[in-house]
Amino acid sequence: MNLRTILTLGAAAMVTGFLALGSGQVQAVTPHGPISGVDVNDVRATGTVPVNGIFKSGGATFGGFTVGCIGGTVGGEVDRGPNTAPQLRFGSLSVACDSWWGDDAVITLVNDAACRVVVTMADSIVHDTNAVDSGATAGGDPSDVDGSASIPVVAAPTGPCLRVSILGGCSFHVLGTMGVDFDEAIKTVSGVTYQDIVLKGTGLTTRSPSFGCLGLVTNGGTIVLNNIRFNLKVTAGTIGRGINFYH
Repeated sequence: MNLRTILTLGAAAMVTGFLALGSGQVQAVTPHGPISGVDVNDVRATGTVPVNGIFKSGGATFGGFTVGCIGGTVGGEVDRGPNTAPQLRFGSLSVACDSWWGDDAVITLVNDAACRVVVTMADSIVHDTNAVDSGATAGGDPSDVDGSASIPVVAAPTGPCLRVSILGGCSFHVLGTMGVDFDEAIKTVSGVTYQDIVLKGTGLTTRSPSFGCLGLVTNGGTIVLNNIRFNLKVTAGTIGRGINFYH
C-alpha cells in the first residue's frame, strides 16, 4: 500500500468519525421515561419526608371574575423511594385571593387526615437521576414533572374538605381535580432554598354557595386555577437535588 493510499484511507476514517460524533451530538438527549421513584436531598431510601411552602404567584377565576391571589401556605409530605405513587400528600393548604367584594376570598383545606389531598405525579417522561426536569422542553428533553390531585369527598361534619369564605358573607366548597406541575430546579429566595409546585387547570367546581354569594357563585360552576405557584421546600432544609422524580 503506497503513501497516497494510506493518507486517503486515514482522511476518510477521520471524516467518518467526525460525522458520527456530530450526528450523536445532534440526536443525543438525556435518558428519560416514566417515573420510577423519588429521591429527596439525594437520599432514595423508602420513607416519608415533611415539606412546606409559601405562595409565590398566580390567581383564580370563579363567579365570572378573574382575581389575583396574594398569599398562602401549603404543607404535607413526600413519599420517598422507588415506585411510589402517589408521591405527595398535602395536609394543609390556604390561599388568599382578591374577590369581587373587595374582601379576600380565603381557600382553606380542612386539617384532617380524611381531607389530605393526594398528588399523583404520573408523568411518562422524566429525566434520569442526573438531570433536572425544569422549564420548557429543549432538544427532546422533558420539562416540568406533570401530575394531578383530587379533592377528597368527605361528609360533614369533617367535610367538605376544601372551603372558600369571603368576608362579605359568601361561602362555598370545592370538589374535583386540579393539575399539578413540579419544577425540580433549585431556587434560593431570601436565603432559603426552594423548588416550585404549581396548581392549575379547570377541573374544580363550586358547590353549595351560601345566600351571601348573591347568585354570583353557582352550584357546579367552574373554578379555574391560573398557575398558583408555591415555593416548596423540604421542612428540614432542601439540599443537593432536593425533591427529584427520577426515571
